[in-house]
Amino acid sequence: EVKDEGEVKDEGEVKDEGEPKTPAVQRLDSAELDVLREGGLIVSFFNSSATQLTYQGLAELHRHMRPKQVAVFFRNNHFSTIFRGEGGEGAAGGGLFLLVSDLGYADVREIVWESLDAVDGDIVYYDEDFRVVPLKMFAGREVTLTPTLTPTLNPRP
Repeated sequence: EVKDEGEVKDEGEVKDEGEPKTPAVQRLDSAELDVLREGGLIVSFFNSSATQLTYQGLAELHRHMRPKQVAVFFRNNHFSTIFRGEGGEGAAGGGLFLLVSDLGYADVREIVWESLDAVDGDIVYYDEDFRVVPLKMFAGREVTLTPTLTPTLNPRP
């Protein structure tokens, strides 16, 4: 626990009879204080970018990928195929798409691509011709998102 600048409360050790010792206060040097501050920044970054994609990163993908380009995309410890649409008014527009590779969709021919236009998991699904696939067509079957933001279709009962 960080107290005033440069002081940390040490929880102490446990005595043989199970009671903690009186907490001690120790001084930290400037390097140790920097580590504590940086650690807080890192935790804050991870909390704000839990999907391992930021809007800046999304903008960089748009900037560096050419229309009709296919590439390998690594996110959330998972490799995906990423595709950039042609641009203009075509079905794929100039958007970014990930090939849906979740085994939960192995038997769902209608869903082929998912949009990659937000970092918060707001996903739109597309067929092989980049036409939007409304999830209401799966009435009676529950669709959920896994932590990797790849859709998982729960099997029918």
